[in-house]
Amino acid sequence: MADMKNIVKRGEYSFRVRVYCNGQYKTSTHDTLKDAQIWRDRVKANQELDVDKREIKKSRITQREAKSIVSSLFLPASKLSDPKCNA
Repeated sequence: MADMKNIVKRGEYSFRVRVYCNGQYKTSTHDTLKDAQIWRDRVKANQELDVDKREIKKSRITQREAKSIVSSLFLPASKLSDPKCNA
């Protein structure tokens, strides 16, 4: 199962991310779960005070972005719009 912490599915192709940061909530809506996860992880990484932990989180974000780019290059467009393939 995908990591859905702080992410709510709002429709068939819409995901809302809500992250508590500096005493307030930051909210963003994305078309894919992967984009929502990347945005959430990026916001959390920027909050991190420890430099080493911040770099580790940013490298994980980069890996997730690279995986999503590779899958979009090799899958036909019809498969990208299929929600079963985006899991």
